[in-house]
Amino acid sequence: MCIERSRPQFDKKKYIEAPQEPDVVIYYREIGRKEPDIIRVYEYEEAYVVCPTGETKVLAEPGFYRIYSRPARVTWVRLSKLTLTVGVPSTNLPFRYGVHADIVLFPKNVQMIVIGVAKVAREGVITIDLIKEELRRILRDAVLNVKLDPNKPRKEIISRIHDEINTLLKRSWLSMFVCDVQGIGFSHECELAKFLEG
Repeated sequence: MCIERSRPQFDKKKYIEAPQEPDVVIYYREIGRKEPDIIRVYEYEEAYVVCPTGETKVLAEPGFYRIYSRPARVTWVRLSKLTLTVGVPSTNLPFRYGVHADIVLFPKNVQMIVIGVAKVAREGVITIDLIKEELRRILRDAVLNVKLDPNKPRKEIISRIHDEINTLLKRSWLSMFVCDVQGIGFSHECELAKFLEG
């Protein structure tokens, strides 16, 4: 293995960590010989280190770690579930109403993240906005595939959309995630609510 636990560092120039912005879900980076050899893992994330030999080490405990054989690839993954609302406006659908869904997204297979996403570039980040953009496309396709009828019972609509979104997720670059569809809404319901309130 190319990594071992290290003493805490107090100088931020001496270690590498994932960006601390709240919208960062995944951050990956190749750490070269001229960069700091210590990484930091926080309690709300896991890090995956791919050594030059190809071995992978999972860092599930927070702390500081020294990489003593480089270049190594490190992928930080935020562990919390993402609760997102995504919508597709009526202009992107062949009927007169838009659709929105409340979705809980969580990592299914983090190893797939390490194998797939982290090979794309030397450094990169996946944010909530990127994930929402892809989920919006998947929701549109799911609505069209199941021929959604807003007059059907809500539980049936949610169940069908839930199954279809998870099927489409497997074929997208979000294949390392699974989702739980919590609710579905339609734009004409929003208009009715505005009318009733007024």
